[in-house]
Amino acid sequence: MKNRIVFSLSLLAFTLALASCANLSHINTFATVSVDALSSKNAIGYSFEQSCREFDCQLKSSAPIYYYPTKNEMGTAFGNPPACNCDSFKNADKTLSTINAVLTAYLTGLADLSDGKAVNYNYNDLVSAINKNEATFKLSDVEVTALGKVATIVSNDLMNTYRRNKLKTIVAKADTPFQFIMAAYIRGMGYFKNIVLKNDQDYLVNWYSDYLVKNDATLSPMEKARIFQDYKAQKAKIVAYQALVDNYIAALKTIQAGHAELVKNAAALSVANAKEVINAYSADIFSLISEFKQLKSKQ
Repeated sequence: MKNRIVFSLSLLAFTLALASCANLSHINTFATVSVDALSSKNAIGYSFEQSCREFDCQLKSSAPIYYYPTKNEMGTAFGNPPACNCDSFKNADKTLSTINAVLTAYLTGLADLSDGKAVNYNYNDLVSAINKNEATFKLSDVEVTALGKVATIVSNDLMNTYRRNKLKTIVAKADTPFQFIMAAYIRGMGYFKNIVLKNDQDYLVNWYSDYLVKNDATLSPMEKARIFQDYKAQKAKIVAYQALVDNYIAALKTIQAGHAELVKNAAALSVANAKEVINAYSADIFSLISEFKQLKSKQ
């Protein structure tokens, strides 16, 4: 929790620094950190299909998970995975990947549209270059100044108004399907954690326990110790996956709530109190990303 507070304060300072640069910087920050959070999905390092290969397929095999083959048993077939159909697991992974891709594309578009520098015609550079450009036809200093003022209105005031009005329309139109998709994504990741990873953990306990019981008389104390250490290492991996998924689900829920808040404040996207609310969601997402990275580094 202490780390989250530190990270939240850091991001808050960052967003406040940006506030003077663009009226919609808080939306850009929210969308950008949301995209970063979504990208951490692949970093979890485990999937439905992998669970199928490592657990469901092994259940259909006569070999236990912890297996010491004899010399006669170590033929060409040893080590090859048993024939197993993991199509439904692959499809589950594909579904989640598609959801992730759609959400990422939408939020990336939101980030681009709210970026004050996204539509930059470099009028300032063009105007300043006029004074240095020796041509037959020249503008007076007053005309150059006037040109600069018009350019500023086009690139700043007009485009900011366009973005703000456009964002109001987009987030309002997108929110209902966005909420449905996010709910489905959260449900899918919850199923992955509460069913798939839970089953993997149960299988792990049963397999190692059965192997030790069945082979108690033939295993040496050193072999038993080695098997137990291997079990602990395998279990630690699953526990680590569960922690990463918990963190990821928390980030998804924060993104979901943050987008709903964008719609709620659509009429006042550039008002200070609206910015503060959205910045709070951004800070939470940023903190969760940082925690995710910390958890990942400990694997």
